[in-house]
Amino acid sequence: MTYERPKPPRSVLQWLDDGQKALARLREDAALKVGAGAPLDSPDVAEGVRLCKQLVALDEQRGG
Repeated sequence: MTYERPKPPRSVLQWLDDGQKALARLREDAALKVGAGAPLDSPDVAEGVRLCKQLVALDEQRGG
């Protein structure tokens, strides 16, 4: 059994950075789909909305 040190808690800025990266990936995916003539799936849009709401909530918590 190997002991692993616990990871330090993530800061709000790290969460925001991860959220922004995820949003950028969703935007790229949507642009590829639309550019190829494929319709956007509603789960894609719903996931983007969910991530946006999380980012706004985190920003409000840190006083933004």
